[in-house]
Amino acid sequence: MINKDNNEIRNRKKFSKNFQNILAVKGITPYEFGKIFFPEKKKSTIGYYYLNNPNITIYNLCKVAIILNVDITIFFQDNLNDIIKLENVDVNSYYSLVLKNIATNIKLVRKEKDELLLDLEVLSNIDSSNLSKIENAKSNLSIAILTRVADTLSTNIQGLLEWN
Repeated sequence: MINKDNNEIRNRKKFSKNFQNILAVKGITPYEFGKIFFPEKKKSTIGYYYLNNPNITIYNLCKVAIILNVDITIFFQDNLNDIIKLENVDVNSYYSLVLKNIATNIKLVRKEKDELLLDLEVLSNIDSSNLSKIENAKSNLSIAILTRVADTLSTNIQGLLEWN
């Protein structure tokens, strides 16, 4: 269990570091980012929150990616050399594509390893109904849950985010 916990911490730190680096490249402070993320509020510290407590959901990750004009995969790369820029896309369309892609990748890896959904439930300690929602692109999972699925399938979060 220690390794899985370490992977979650590692993924959170990787997100936080890459988020901070992308903000720096774009010349945006975390505070300015928060005001863009929540334009209806006069103040928002969400940028600081994501730096310090980055258990972000896939939906919010998509929103962050759109604001910064980068693909979500960048947040979990080891370096920022291969930045994929986003075309004009709305958050709901992008989110739907990302969820479908994650679902496809999980199914492919699970079937390649000859694992049943029930096996994944037992090994990951995630309820099979939630796993089914994830595999059918109907669940807004978090970095923590995605990391648990990746660990259980002996892959990494980057592998589950890669585009087919």
